[in-house]
Amino acid sequence: MELQHFSDDHPLIFSAVTASGFTCDGCNESIKSSRYSCRKCDFDLHPSCAELPRELQHPIHSKHPLILHKTPPYDGKTCTCSVCNLPCKWFVYNCTHCKFNLDIKCASLRFIPGAETHDHPLTHFRKLISFTCDFCGKEGMGMPYLCGICGFWVHCTCASLPRMLKHIRHKHPLNLTYSLKDNYSKHRLCQVCVKKVDTNYGVYYCSSCDYVAHLDCATDENGIDENFMQESKGEEPTDNTHFTNTPLTLELSRPQFRWYRCHACQFQSNGFIYNCHKCDFVLDVSCSLISELDTLTHIGHEHPLIFSSTTNDEECSACNSKGRIFRCTKCEFTLDFGCAALPHTVKYK
Repeated sequence: MELQHFSDDHPLIFSAVTASGFTCDGCNESIKSSRYSCRKCDFDLHPSCAELPRELQHPIHSKHPLILHKTPPYDGKTCTCSVCNLPCKWFVYNCTHCKFNLDIKCASLRFIPGAETHDHPLTHFRKLISFTCDFCGKEGMGMPYLCGICGFWVHCTCASLPRMLKHIRHKHPLNLTYSLKDNYSKHRLCQVCVKKVDTNYGVYYCSSCDYVAHLDCATDENGIDENFMQESKGEEPTDNTHFTNTPLTLELSRPQFRWYRCHACQFQSNGFIYNCHKCDFVLDVSCSLISELDTLTHIGHEHPLIFSSTTNDEECSACNSKGRIFRCTKCEFTLDFGCAALPHTVKYK
């Protein structure tokens, strides 16, 4: 099936085959199932992005129709969404008369905002203001939603958070919670990034396991369980695992290379490896024995350590190098994969 789309000079070809390693050029999110693509231009779109209406009459800006553009129509200049105040770098709806911009995520918000995050209906505040979101606690500039009953202000993105999701690092679904009860400590540890959580604001929480996660950490695309989300929507699940959860094959080091570098600890070796040829991912035997799902007990530190899923490289307390780390659940101690995988004793000639 072909689609002549305004964003590309060539017809886009629909492929129903499950895709991996592709990024949508309309919304910049990963493509994990079917897609429209132009092989000549290396251009790919989600079906939902490819089928967006070119002209939109939206209640947020009802006086003029909004036109969908591939990039902001300002001669290469950057612009921000008039609702969430985030940069518009990909598909954007625009009103040239009012210089009004609406990214496609905000354009998809429907007429019952806040149904997932608040008990009362929320009204869209159609003025650009500076405010503090009562759900995530972050300051922002944009057009928030307001509850006239209790004075609740919320970002548009927070108003559209799912009420329930599942993270690959936890066995149970996590529920969106406005705040944890008073009998809990005000500051807890996010079990994903292992940093403090202010429980006076919104979190994702599992009451069965007393498991808490930041909103950003729980909804990060690299950790969210897409199969659960698709099943909850009645969609067909796709095979999507991450970190080392794509299957790894034990083999001798790559025949074309004498040495290889482990992607976890960055050490060089020439022995056995666990390898994913599809992702070009290599893991040495020592690092393969460390699971990101488990608590690490290390002889070099008195408290348990948990793998931090934050994408930012952080400094190891043992060697001062920066990389993916395990963080102490009680203090500021960190340990990277290389140091965590070091043997406790060695023999030297």
